[in-house]
Amino acid sequence: MNQDQFESLAQRAVEGTCKEAELKQLEAAMLESEAYRRIYLDSFLIHEMLMMEAPSLADLDEVELPETNVRLAKEHRHRKVTIGLMAAAVVLIAGLIFYFARPPVDPPTLAITPAPGSSFTTLDGSGNATSSTNLDSGSRVDLSEGTLELRFSSGVTGFVRGPAQFTVHHPMEVLLDEGSARFQVPEDAHGFKVITPELVAIDLGTEFGIVQRPGRNPQLHVFKGRVKIASKEGAGNSEILSAGNAVMATNSGNLEKIQITPDQFYQQLPSDLPFIHLSFDEGPGGALKVDGSHPAAASTVALLYPGGPGLVDGPIGKAARFNGKATPVMTNWEGVEGFAPRTICAWIKADANRPWKPYQTIAGWGDPTIGKAGKCELLLYQPTPSASTVLRLSFDQYLFSGTTNLADGKWHHVAGSSKVSADQKPIVQIYVDGKPEKLNPRYSAVKPYRSRGPLTLTRDERSMPLVIGYTDRPQAGRAFRGEIDEVYVFEAALGPERIAQLAARLRGHGK
Repeated sequence: MNQDQFESLAQRAVEGTCKEAELKQLEAAMLESEAYRRIYLDSFLIHEMLMMEAPSLADLDEVELPETNVRLAKEHRHRKVTIGLMAAAVVLIAGLIFYFARPPVDPPTLAITPAPGSSFTTLDGSGNATSSTNLDSGSRVDLSEGTLELRFSSGVTGFVRGPAQFTVHHPMEVLLDEGSARFQVPEDAHGFKVITPELVAIDLGTEFGIVQRPGRNPQLHVFKGRVKIASKEGAGNSEILSAGNAVMATNSGNLEKIQITPDQFYQQLPSDLPFIHLSFDEGPGGALKVDGSHPAAASTVALLYPGGPGLVDGPIGKAARFNGKATPVMTNWEGVEGFAPRTICAWIKADANRPWKPYQTIAGWGDPTIGKAGKCELLLYQPTPSASTVLRLSFDQYLFSGTTNLADGKWHHVAGSSKVSADQKPIVQIYVDGKPEKLNPRYSAVKPYRSRGPLTLTRDERSMPLVIGYTDRPQAGRAFRGEIDEVYVFEAALGPERIAQLAARLRGHGK
């Protein structure tokens, strides 16, 4: 069909004289040519303007005309209505043609959805800050705390838990500099690749998780299907890993088999920041109840040390009663590691007029080796028998101590939050009864001493999991005397508003 033929057909279409077969020819021509679509639109607009100038026949039924003239006029009116309906139908067809013939808009390479409370920043491919959650190739995400759901345009989905930094190379490849991430790859996206500083993982039809943390060897866990993994270090070994297996890439380039641990990864977006909660209520099998939004909550076990402590009525349900002996509540959770932000909070009732003891552990974990700053501990500190017993958050060489006397036999809500600055120094705030606590400079050591270096919190064979009420490291005799209840450990540095909410839950109880 040439242009003259199309113009003739378009004119007859808007006038309503086209046959069904001709309308199909018209549709086919407009689908193939934008120029033809514009010709048709111009023809329709001209026809409409001419019709607006024509006299109206709306009042024909009320005009006294000879019977023959009335019949002819009504037939003419009917023909005009038919023409209008046909023209409207063709316009609708043309509109659909315009819609479907438009060049498709490419979906974003990655769409992210944050869990409540998550804190993150994004840069576009040019390095400019952006608030968009729809990211194109080259974009970078820095998740300081919380969780993100990832949806790639390739169909790959995943969840990443902070702290995390990653760059989207394209829909089939992501560079994970840090983070704990789990990916689910559909069949038509096989070959999806995750690159870390030490390894490369290539999907072969699977669901898998990667852990990349500063100071630790990266891990790959395969839950379904297979993954090809190659180390970028040393010998650069590679292998294909099947479901139910996990490996760790060593500094020498070897791939060492490790136990698969699904509890490091989210499988759905949580409703809160990651946390573990110990209520000290009794659970099945003699263990204590543990819950929380952290993926490790389901596998965390808390046990009373044989011979103590005992359980008594607390602010909510039961509380643990510690008698100052080496009887902690023990768990198998390794705590918040590395440079990740954290908050420890609890309700405590410290005995008044007890024999003097400088340190009383509330909760702690990590490597307590002197000088390594690998331990994180919330405790009570009384430097001398005549001094007040105050709250302290300790990283061994970094000490943050408050001013409020807490050894008064009353319930207090205490909390300590920390995140790490760009130069790996902790930024700390402690709270008593929901209010920020003024630090006592005499009992605080904000700057590292003896050149012990930055905060590391690396995990090794000397590290201890989370304990409540006592620890014998770095020295014995750090037992709590009193009651502890409702311990929370958040993998986030909570702000004053959230701390106040936790404290308000039981404010005034037992005071």
